[in-house]
Amino acid sequence: MTANVATAEGCAAVADAVMKQFGGIDIVVHVVGGSSASAGGFAVLDDREWQRALDLNLFPAVRLDRALCQRC
Repeated sequence: MTANVATAEGCAAVADAVMKQFGGIDIVVHVVGGSSASAGGFAVLDDREWQRALDLNLFPAVRLDRALCQRC
């Protein structure tokens, strides 16, 4: 199965597939993410870069956890 976990729809699709195949979950390990930010640390990042990092690294985990918990 392929899904874009950067979207709420993709997280819902993954949660549905997990529940269908396994019937439930015991643990979730989030390993998606990354960064294309320039060097210089947090101080040089503008709001657009921060939002991109949150969209890539935080929100997929929140959405997937929420989708899985709603199905348990």
